[in-house]
This record gives sequence, C-alpha cells and structure tokens, in this order.
Amino acid sequence: MDTLARSGAPLPGELENLDVLTPFGAVYRDDDYDGTESLNRTETRALLRSLRSWVGLHGRTILEAT
Repeated sequence: MDTLARSGAPLPGELENLDVLTPFGAVYRDDDYDGTESLNRTETRALLRSLRSWVGLHGRTILEAT
C-alpha cells in the first residue's frame, strides 16, 4: 500500500482496511486453522468488489509508473 502511494496511485479511503485480509491468508497458509476467527463475508465481498473496480480503473497506470 505504501508502494502504491509512492507511485502516485494511493488506495482510496474505502480500501484502507484491505490489510485485514492478510492475517487470514497467513493463518490458512502457515498454521492449523481452528476456526475461532471469523471473516465477515458480506463486508469482505464488498471490499473485494471495490478493490477490483479500483484496479480495473488504475491498474494500467500503476504498471506504467513502475
């Protein structure tokens, strides 16, 4: 996210909580998942829809800047 900001394409405010998904990926990959943590699927789907939309609008610009 910092790299995006430095490249001139910061994430919009609605995506500022995108990093909440990282712990789930690490838990699923590295640990035995015991199911005690829960992910709000409705909120996560909305977040991912926003991310996909933003990437669709800005993805080419970001790649050209790097």
